[in-house]
Amino acid sequence: MKKLFFLILPFALAGCGGGSGGPGGPDGPTFTSFAEMKAGETTTIKGKGREATATGEDDSDFALTSFSSAKVSTEVTTNSDGDITSIALTTPTSKKVLNEENISEYSSISDDGKFLSLESKDDKIDIAFAEPGADGFEYQTYGTWFERDFVVSEANIGAASIGSDTPVANIPSSGKATFKGTAGGEYIDYDESNIPEWHYMTSEATLNADFARRSVDFKTDDTKSLGGVAKDHLDLTGTMTYSAGSNEMSGNVRTANGMTGKIDGRFYGPGAQEVGGTFAVKGDGIERYYGGYGAKKQ
Repeated sequence: MKKLFFLILPFALAGCGGGSGGPGGPDGPTFTSFAEMKAGETTTIKGKGREATATGEDDSDFALTSFSSAKVSTEVTTNSDGDITSIALTTPTSKKVLNEENISEYSSISDDGKFLSLESKDDKIDIAFAEPGADGFEYQTYGTWFERDFVVSEANIGAASIGSDTPVANIPSSGKATFKGTAGGEYIDYDESNIPEWHYMTSEATLNADFARRSVDFKTDDTKSLGGVAKDHLDLTGTMTYSAGSNEMSGNVRTANGMTGKIDGRFYGPGAQEVGGTFAVKGDGIERYYGGYGAKKQ
């Protein structure tokens, strides 16, 4: 794939394999890996996440609903040369589209380029995501979004994990494995003027899976805000479990400073080579931290 304008989009950096393909659509072709994405198609990458609605502008009227589970999908459209021309993220609330016409700017949230952000020209859509090439992901990625409605002072926010799920029959039934990768998300609190602020956060992620017990321990460390400022109080720890015959993990998670919430995940790749998911925790007042994670087997 040519690395032109959409160099910064995750799928471009991951690389597209093969030559030109036939016309694609919202429900096909099926995503299997970044290396196997074909030029000239719209590929749909499905996944799951969580979303919420924020309303108001300051301490007097700001409110945030609880995060609810959400099925999500991302449509990636390329031209015959393999250049990405559009990415559309669909959630139960809306469809968020970024393309050559409406992208204003992008930036690297982490110093290593593993977590990037995009913003639309009208300042209505912000999407942050793990860049698969830099993270070493082949079968999945994760990210967050923030979609504003200036007319009613409302925003749709959320996090998603998308990719090629591991078939249940291919998840090991015994043994243990360690997965290492990254996590990224957004932390909400008040600024000095009591106006809610969103802060990007990035972390290193480690997951230890016990396949016989169908249990996965999760932790993050070295949490930092934009600019590399240490935020160790937002380091996460938790444990997920999953049922026999299932590739849907869930559990509880907490931050070092005591915020608590939920975490989910699933194995990705034909042989459970990777794992990914989302989390959301809540503290006192408006304090929230939500995001996603991804890791590969060591």
